[in-house]
Amino acid sequence: SAEAIFIFSQNRRSKLNFSFSLCTIFAGIWLTGIGFIYSSLSAPIALIWSKYYCWLGIIFVTPSVYYLSIAWKEGAFKKKKKIIYFNFLTAFVIYLVCIGSPYIVSGLWPYPWGFYPRAGIGEGFFIIWFYTLMLLSFKNFIISYRKEESQTRKKQIKLITLAFVFGFLGSLDFLANYSAALYTFGSVSV
Repeated sequence: SAEAIFIFSQNRRSKLNFSFSLCTIFAGIWLTGIGFIYSSLSAPIALIWSKYYCWLGIIFVTPSVYYLSIAWKEGAFKKKKKIIYFNFLTAFVIYLVCIGSPYIVSGLWPYPWGFYPRAGIGEGFFIIWFYTLMLLSFKNFIISYRKEESQTRKKQIKLITLAFVFGFLGSLDFLANYSAALYTFGSVSV
């Protein structure tokens, strides 16, 4: 995304800029993927968009947000580097399972507004991982806020946390993966 390129180009050595750029790229893939799925005229095409594109964004936005929550605090990356790498490796494995099997996405639901991914038997494990990392991310932002002395940085942390709270509401769209025919408004919150 243009936003990611702009932020990253402001300081290419900044872990904060890099992690924020990753968040915007993967969130963008998730949301444009949903658009491609909805606009697909056939189930096979929608399934390709879902498994290979949309779920790439869904899976990798999670460790990206966690990385951002660590990068926000100066010096924290060195302490949490292995955890960050482990989470990206976990995301890669989940993505391979997603594209190579029906365990994450087992098919599609034909809703009135378009096709939507059908949860496979392994999606529950993904959702546990997703919510655990998101909660740990919120915890990291709160800790950073409490320890921050600069009022400007405190305000930034408060705003980024609020933005992720709204984005987090988009995860309620997972209900539609389990046959809950509720129109998915998650993209509105992001």
